[in-house]
Amino acid sequence: MLLTLAQRKIYINLYLNPKWALSMVGEKLKCIDLMPPRCARVAVLFSGGKDSTLAAIRLLENDCEIHLLTMVHDAMKWESQIEHVQARVEELRKNFPESNITWKRINCTYYFKKIGVECLEEDVKKYNMMILICMACKVAMHYSAIHYCVRNGIRYLADGSNNGEGCRWMEWSEEVLREFCSFSKKYGIMYCCPVYNSIGSKKNVKDILTRYGIYTKSLELECIMHGIAPSLEQKAGKEPLASEEIKHIARYVRDKFKLLEELDPIPYYYLGKAIERPHDEIKRKPGILVE
Repeated sequence: MLLTLAQRKIYINLYLNPKWALSMVGEKLKCIDLMPPRCARVAVLFSGGKDSTLAAIRLLENDCEIHLLTMVHDAMKWESQIEHVQARVEELRKNFPESNITWKRINCTYYFKKIGVECLEEDVKKYNMMILICMACKVAMHYSAIHYCVRNGIRYLADGSNNGEGCRWMEWSEEVLREFCSFSKKYGIMYCCPVYNSIGSKKNVKDILTRYGIYTKSLELECIMHGIAPSLEQKAGKEPLASEEIKHIARYVRDKFKLLEELDPIPYYYLGKAIERPHDEIKRKPGILVE
């Protein structure tokens, strides 16, 4: 039997205790478990998978207006599978009929090819790693999302990154996420992972989605590189993340963001007008879109 909306809020908070705990202390990321203010406008990197769906639910429970950004590129089978993501969006709209939910599909093929495909052989030598193509995908998606946020005056960007079952993805390690946080902050965007410390086991995720009446199978788009490119996933969480590999990944992220800024600069917006100066050089006035 499905729960009422009030019952859902009580249940979800048992699993996902919101904390305003993301802060930069010097150069160290103290914690990743951020909830934007109530009723904030938040862009969500939304794949249609269970993790990003749970992040969207957490934000909707906080009465946020969410913009679900589904990134696609030519290495995805998105044309034949995009309806699966749309079905997930409709499930959220059905469960939260009074919430403002916008869904956008954004093609980031240009970014992905420039930083991930065209220079892959060179990058393998430079960073002494093979597992780079998946990281290039995440950087390209994040950069596209920052573009969207800046152009639409959105101050918060979220995704479903989490440390459930041992943080099995290198891109979800705190040192790597710190790079995404720092880059976002440069443009006045607070990057947040609302379920980072709250998901726990896969069973918990499935249980929560079931009680919301949401299909528990992951509906995210499939990448044609799956099974070809070395995966960032650790073997069942048994292998610890190698610190040197994480440092290489973090450096890779910094370098690729810098390259993207050179290829396609993100305009800074001041009172709705694009300018070229960095935002920290702007004289502060009420109503500016980038802090």
